[in-house]
Amino acid sequence: MLVELSKILYAGCGLEFSAIQLRMISGHTMLAASIYTVAGGLLFGGFGGGWYRLGAVGGLALAAAIGASRIMQDAHTPAEVVAGWVLGASIAALLLLRVFDTPRKMPRALVAGVGLLAVSSIAYGHHAPSSG
Repeated sequence: MLVELSKILYAGCGLEFSAIQLRMISGHTMLAASIYTVAGGLLFGGFGGGWYRLGAVGGLALAAAIGASRIMQDAHTPAEVVAGWVLGASIAALLLLRVFDTPRKMPRALVAGVGLLAVSSIAYGHHAPSSG
């Protein structure tokens, strides 16, 4: 919702923070940081203990690479990518901390992680109506 709101405020009202070159939050980076971080955390969380952290870090690294590609394509500025990465990482962290708040082995977490990756792969390239 924040990503779409930032796009509406920029496109519709011209609102931007020119001092840091922030027009809108990078939706690709936000989505990558939230989905891949959670998927990685769930995949590795199936092993129990603190393994979910390793998967989450892998997801965050992948999201950072996706963000870098958005900058290289001139689709977003560094500030827009950082805003998307921080937003997505925060959402993922809240979810993972809640899911793994009690140390336990979660064999179904692996199934959930694989399912999340499958759905995000199938949906890749499809745009929300507001994404143009």
